[in-house]
Amino acid sequence: IIPLLEKYRIRLAIENHCVETMSEIMELVNKLDSPWIGVLFDICNTLPAWEDPMDAAEKCAGKIFAVHVRDEVICTNGVDNGLVITSTPIGKGNIDIKSVCNYVLDHTTLDRMILEISFPFTTTFQRVPGTGGVTDVGQGAFEIKSPPFAIDKIKPNDYYLYEGELLDDFIERQLESVRSGLQYMKNFREEYMKNKSRLAAL
Repeated sequence: IIPLLEKYRIRLAIENHCVETMSEIMELVNKLDSPWIGVLFDICNTLPAWEDPMDAAEKCAGKIFAVHVRDEVICTNGVDNGLVITSTPIGKGNIDIKSVCNYVLDHTTLDRMILEISFPFTTTFQRVPGTGGVTDVGQGAFEIKSPPFAIDKIKPNDYYLYEGELLDDFIERQLESVRSGLQYMKNFREEYMKNKSRLAAL
């Protein structure tokens, strides 16, 4: 495929997609060793593989072609005390969005990011603890918090195909997550650019 990428000047970005650690993604990217092949870094897809988002960013920064910006929390599933990972509006979850995005922008040539508004998508851990370097929940990106909806009304595992009596509220909160996520990232962009201007003036 690399000759075709070169011929048509198409860049191929390989995404970390919940199962793979960034070390595994980078092993493949480095093995292919082509300027046309890099990484689509999904900030939250690190969690199911027990990997801290910042650690993942540091591993792949030199090969990032694009970024999916999302936010998530870890919460109970409301059934058997099992843990799930569920999306939240950007800026409302466990991810230190500003730190990760600052790092990516400072260590790549990217001038834009993709906001992936997937609230309230829910998934589970896909690898065993420690696979990506994190061994337990409780701190940082792996802090356990309350789910975005009252668990006696909607259980996290039911979010994706929910059709219950709270559907109208559910949809409105999804729309609000788009609005608030966009505003959060607009504010981040302004803050980032101001900081860059201050540094340039020194």
